[in-house]
Amino acid sequence: MKHFPIITFLLFFIILACTKNNEDQSSPMYENCSTLGRTVFYTSCDMPLGFIASTDAASWGNIISLYDRLAACEVPQTVLSKMTTEALAQSIAQYPLNYLIFAYNDPYSAVDFLVKNSSIHKEFIQREDNTHELIRLLSRATMKFDTKTNVSNTTPTLSYCDEMMLEYLMSSQEFSSRINIKDRDALADMILSKATERMSDTLHYSKHSIAPLAYIDTANSLNIIHLEEPSTKSGEVVSHITLSTPLGKPIHGFTRNEHTAKEIIDMTNWITENYPNAIIRGSATAKYNCHSYAWYDNSTDNPYWINQNDRSNVFQLSNYWTNDVYVSSDEASANRAFYASGDHSAIILSNGNYLSKWGDYPVMEHSKEYCPYSTQSMQFFKPRTTSCYTLQVSGPTPVSMNQLNQYYVSPSFDGLDYSWEVRFMDAPEPKPFDFSTYDNYSTLICKDYGLFKINVYGKYNGNTVAYGQLSVIATP
Repeated sequence: MKHFPIITFLLFFIILACTKNNEDQSSPMYENCSTLGRTVFYTSCDMPLGFIASTDAASWGNIISLYDRLAACEVPQTVLSKMTTEALAQSIAQYPLNYLIFAYNDPYSAVDFLVKNSSIHKEFIQREDNTHELIRLLSRATMKFDTKTNVSNTTPTLSYCDEMMLEYLMSSQEFSSRINIKDRDALADMILSKATERMSDTLHYSKHSIAPLAYIDTANSLNIIHLEEPSTKSGEVVSHITLSTPLGKPIHGFTRNEHTAKEIIDMTNWITENYPNAIIRGSATAKYNCHSYAWYDNSTDNPYWINQNDRSNVFQLSNYWTNDVYVSSDEASANRAFYASGDHSAIILSNGNYLSKWGDYPVMEHSKEYCPYSTQSMQFFKPRTTSCYTLQVSGPTPVSMNQLNQYYVSPSFDGLDYSWEVRFMDAPEPKPFDFSTYDNYSTLICKDYGLFKINVYGKYNGNTVAYGQLSVIATP
């Protein structure tokens, strides 16, 4: 079950009942009560809700956990049931947690989280005219960068983040399956208009901005948007690649089209405004994500995005900690964390902070809970310090004395550093041999007859995770 901790600096009061102008139960107007410390403002059943993120940005930015932020946006059912569907749609358009759309590895995970956990979204889904109002809002709305959403005008203005969330919501199964013939025409006009604008302005819009429109198009068989990449309707993915763990287990990754400079600036501003107490450590980018950064390559030159599941929808991240270079540990000794309920991975720094890539957003340094992810069912890992893999050492044996011989290790993992040693008759001294090493191979000249043991150690970050040995007999 989800737990909503108490936020000490907020009282979480909301209007449950206000004095009505008359006894008519159908009257839509309610007075705006002056309750101090409330987190959601409600003035009328036909007006959108106001949220603390807009009225008290400092308090919103200080809320630590994801579920505390969700709690700060909750509204009693007694209020929601009186609101018009249009007012609910407008409220969703400026919902404070819309920024999750770029924080998650899959945008639909963000949609799914809000649909399952937000009382506002739950109420909206139950309305029979929800798709009509959502299409109507998107058709009238203008998307702008560097702006706040304003739904009070006849022509609403939506921020880039809020627009993307609404479009992904529109393409989800809950809404795409409810579109009637009349709304279908309006939907087609909306998609064509927005897609034409974005596809003709590549300076401001990347193919990521076309993605939700393409998904709406596909879900309703409109056949409006056509992109050149056959592997994906949205054009987000450029190519697929099979990567590997340091010990050679397969990991599916892919490369993605990059966002425009304008989109990156807008995303950076969004995450800075919502998480002012976190520190940006790397630029926003579509090239790599949290799993790739934490497990594969923690550099900003990393070109690969890695999902927790492979293309067959099989969980693949465990390849890094099942007979590989990481092992399960307690939190105190860990240097990696997996947010099992949040589809997120992070590096744990020596100062106790976490370092992680927030979806398409920047690399952030943050506390464990001060992030857009659920901390339920977290798992912790540390580097392996014992060998778990047997290496094969190949080369000639027996050999003649004073002869140059080469020895190789297999498999030769790119993720490991190899260290070699040789011992004569199981003793470190004397050393009647010449021995040279070259990462994955070595050369040996035996200057006495007897038993020589060649040892090779495969190391990851200085720790031995693989080991191999070959006995070489030198004859007179």
